[in-house]
Amino acid sequence: MSKITIPAPPQPTLKNAAGGSDQTKSQRLRPQPLVMASKPLAPLDAAFLSRTYGTMLWFGTLLALCAYTLTSSILITGSFAAGALLAALLLKSQELFVRRILRPKDSAPYQGWDARFPLAVLLPAKYILIGTAFALLISRHLLHPIGFTAGFMAVQTAIIAKIFGYMIVQRIRPIHEMNKVYGK
Repeated sequence: MSKITIPAPPQPTLKNAAGGSDQTKSQRLRPQPLVMASKPLAPLDAAFLSRTYGTMLWFGTLLALCAYTLTSSILITGSFAAGALLAALLLKSQELFVRRILRPKDSAPYQGWDARFPLAVLLPAKYILIGTAFALLISRHLLHPIGFTAGFMAVQTAIIAKIFGYMIVQRIRPIHEMNKVYGK
């Protein structure tokens, strides 16, 4: 029986990135720390939510058309669109809530359209209205629960994908920066 030997994989030489050719071989082969990206990972900006609403609109529309193509059911497609719409409205209501509560103490009082309604009334009313609408629509067979849930989850997926995309874009390094690291 013969024994087959496999050579070690080639190791990249980082002679220019490691400081030139005057270093010893062991110093050149030692891993060198990479330079951080020129763009630091910044928190989500104020316009992120407005861009997210646009993404939810086209993504929800596209998926609602796909749902209709797959099921040929107006009930399921309408339920899907209603789920996506409710997800967008709940995000907007959360944005209004946060804008009212988390503002600097030295800023002017909140003057939005909903400022005259106390939060103690708005929050329970929102959930009572949603629960009543669900009960009414499901009892009259005007809402398909699975289609509705799929639409709601599709919007959540779009939001998460947009956040991950934002984080990935912040970590990308320009080519000229990478050329400096590898000495090209």
